[in-house]
Amino acid sequence: MAERYYYAVNGVTLPTPDEDADYTLEDMNGKSWRDGKGEAHSVWLRRNVVKVELKWSEMTKAEFDALNNACRRDSQGFYKFHDITDGDITIYTGSDLKFKKHRVDPDTGEITYKDVSLSFIQK
Repeated sequence: MAERYYYAVNGVTLPTPDEDADYTLEDMNGKSWRDGKGEAHSVWLRRNVVKVELKWSEMTKAEFDALNNACRRDSQGFYKFHDITDGDITIYTGSDLKFKKHRVDPDTGEITYKDVSLSFIQK
């Protein structure tokens, strides 16, 4: 079976981003401190945690609502994320859903959303 190249959250296919995703490998540090000698110490929780940031220059209200609803289904805040390269991973959304509202038609009040972005971080 051929690999499908798309992003999805909980089985909901997301609109295709306008640009390549930004990937970050994060090291999650649980605690850092300096001892009496001034030496730094750290407790590492996890290393190489995948963070994927997707960006769209413009979305319809229906696309925006689908994205927003897909990321609000699980009361625990964890979701199944399908990445185009890494397959399925469990994620949470790492930052707020960012966007600008833009009125397209002043008579109908139809809205589009611009500069939409959201980060997905591996659990």
